[in-house]
Amino acid sequence: MNLREIKKERTRESIEVAAVSLAIDDGPEAATVQRICGMADISERTFFNYFASKDDAILGGADLHFTADGIVAFLSGTGPDIVLDLAHLFAAGMDAHGAHPGLSDQRRTLLLSSRRLMALRYESLLDQWEHWEALVAQRSGLGRDEASAVVVGALSAVHLAMITAHRSGTDVAASVARSLESLRSTRPE
Repeated sequence: MNLREIKKERTRESIEVAAVSLAIDDGPEAATVQRICGMADISERTFFNYFASKDDAILGGADLHFTADGIVAFLSGTGPDIVLDLAHLFAAGMDAHGAHPGLSDQRRTLLLSSRRLMALRYESLLDQWEHWEALVAQRSGLGRDEASAVVVGALSAVHLAMITAHRSGTDVAASVARSLESLRSTRPE
């Protein structure tokens, strides 16, 4: 990474940290672009070079951050539980925002306390629904309806894992398997 890329990453992180801090301290609605810019010591123009809105800054960008390695690992997975593998990929994408310590935990707290922010986070996943169906179909050979069911199961497991991790102070990734098992054991016969 060259010096320019390092500076861009630091600026992005300072915006995210300011946005999350303000949202945690004063509520998401009080975290305005102007306040975020003041706390991050940047101009509004700089802010909008990095993020489309204050919500994007709070959530770490419109899209989740899935690594190419994570997607390749999912596609090459040979395990019997494709739902669990996809849920782990989603959980990793939700946690892969920045290197700032505690930022993922703070975001999780915000997501669980704000239905609006949670809806925006899921909207970013839903915008990519056909992509996830295609990945599931590519790995498994499942049809569109079955692939869609896998995506629904994985999203449900991650959501429950976020709630469980928040309540117990544990890691989301560690809670995914237990959450999926819990969902499976409560389904009607």
